Amino acid sequence: MLKFHKRELAFRGFNLVLIDLDLKREISPLLPKSCRYVPTCSEYSMQAFEKHGIVRGTGLTAWRLCRCNPLGGSGFDPPRWFDEPRPSEDDQDI
Repeated sequence: MLKFHKRELAFRGFNLVLIDLDLKREISPLLPKSCRYVPTCSEYSMQAFEKHGIVRGTGLTAWRLCRCNPLGGSGFDPPRWFDEPRPSEDDQDI
């Protein structure tokens, strides 16, 4: 079983955030605006890491990316763990 120290997890999480910011800054301007969800997948990922930490944040980000396809849903979808209630459209100030 793998064991990680808190410092190592924080460093790995920091690296994921840097990669996300780099992709957002370098690649996103080249692509057309085509996000199906609010917040965008990149913003969702950042919020998931801030709210739920690296382990749950990674899981939520992967789940969101799996749902982001032509057959998936769309609309307001903030990061929330699976047992949390779904927020209403009026709660978009997250």
